[in-house]
Amino acid sequence: MNSDPRSVEVELTTLKINVAVILSNYATKSDLQGLRLEQKSDYHDLRLQIEALRVEIHDAFRKQTWKMIGLVAALVAASHVATRYGY
Repeated sequence: MNSDPRSVEVELTTLKINVAVILSNYATKSDLQGLRLEQKSDYHDLRLQIEALRVEIHDAFRKQTWKMIGLVAALVAASHVATRYGY
């Protein structure tokens, strides 16, 4: 390292500028904590949406199952009538 006071002063100024850039560009602990809380909130909202979709799909399956049971019962009754009365 040079012992010239001017070069030391230039290097110190450069170091100050570099530290200022680092401080302005990097996240702090509070920034990261805020992001973590935001992610938890988003995750909770997503879980609620998934649960609502699960309930909706379950309800649709239940309704479709009863429609199929009704159709099969009608077909069984129609085939019974056709075989019983010779249609």
